[in-house]
Amino acid sequence: MPRSVSRDGEMRTETLPDAFPQILWKYGQAIAALRFSVGRESSLPGSKRRIRQCLLLAIGAAHDVKARERLCAGYVQLEAFITDAEFELVRQSQESLSASTVPVPPIDGIVPEKPSALVLRGAEGQTLAAAIVARVAERMRARQQEVCAERSIDVQ
Repeated sequence: MPRSVSRDGEMRTETLPDAFPQILWKYGQAIAALRFSVGRESSLPGSKRRIRQCLLLAIGAAHDVKARERLCAGYVQLEAFITDAEFELVRQSQESLSASTVPVPPIDGIVPEKPSALVLRGAEGQTLAAAIVARVAERMRARQQEVCAERSIDVQ
């Protein structure tokens, strides 16, 4: 039976979910398909919580250092998957840094009454996209500390 390490560092034994291999395989495909610094959360093979659970179980069960490194990198990379609205803003920003306007999609479920009326000018759109990317980077650093640094695993 695979091992897993809880947040408090205690070892516990858990069984892997039946879909465990498929979840990790499809998650690997989602990572491979990334074209930007972030990806759509809707492209994931399940909830981030479920994928995180599978990765933690796999990290705890892995006996090979290289496998643990790859799994930890995947654990950290999970934070790069953001809402579709945020993804669209970052995608537009990264595709066209010189665009004169960037339409703002709904963020955190808030939909403007007239979506086409809400437009940020280039610099404002770039600033918002940069803030989203910075937030993702901070969450990735926190995840690296949370799991990988505790195990002295070097995540590239």
